[in-house]
Amino acid sequence: RTIQLTNGKDNDFAPFFSKDSETIYFLSSRDKGKKLWSLSIYGGEAKEVHEFKDGISNIQWLDENTFAFISNDGKTLYEQELKEKKDNVVVVEDEAHWTKNRVYQFNLKEKEVTRLTENDYPITTYSLSKDGKWMVYSTRLSRHYASDGLPNPKFYLQNIADGTRTEILEGLQTPYNFQFTADHKGFYFLAVLSSNPEWDGAGVSQVYYYDLASKNYQKVDLD
Repeated sequence: RTIQLTNGKDNDFAPFFSKDSETIYFLSSRDKGKKLWSLSIYGGEAKEVHEFKDGISNIQWLDENTFAFISNDGKTLYEQELKEKKDNVVVVEDEAHWTKNRVYQFNLKEKEVTRLTENDYPITTYSLSKDGKWMVYSTRLSRHYASDGLPNPKFYLQNIADGTRTEILEGLQTPYNFQFTADHKGFYFLAVLSSNPEWDGAGVSQVYYYDLASKNYQKVDLD
């Protein structure tokens, strides 16, 4: 049986369960769509949890009361000045004023947002270890990467407790789909093998395992 949980004309999306599986959190187009809402699985009205003025996406749990998400620090002074001048110029590939997406955390009890990463380029994807101690993420270095595949993205492993990070996976073509193991000792990921790695040419995906203790990776023998 399928049971409808929300009603109305609003678009509700990106639902995820609380750690105890008794609450469903979700995003919605209601109230301009930058708020997180909660709904008990036992029924009742949806409740507003918090408003994220600069947006929120890619939500992942750190612990039972804290989740991480991707957002940004809001409009820069340059962008605010353009808005005040009502400038309608469309800037293409503006590297100097590129919005830097970063990873933040939100505590449900304290209702506080804290920035977790200090990256200089926008984060495209990230993944957390199941114990909330490690994070691996990728950054895109150019607005025209989709057109020419250059320069290659960079990948980092970060200790969430002290904020230290290490660049990893250098030399691999397009690593993606990072999945930490249940024992928190490492993560699996895919990387492309092609005859033209310089330009991120089409190829086949191979499976790798990264060991946190040795800070090294090896290809998985699929046989």
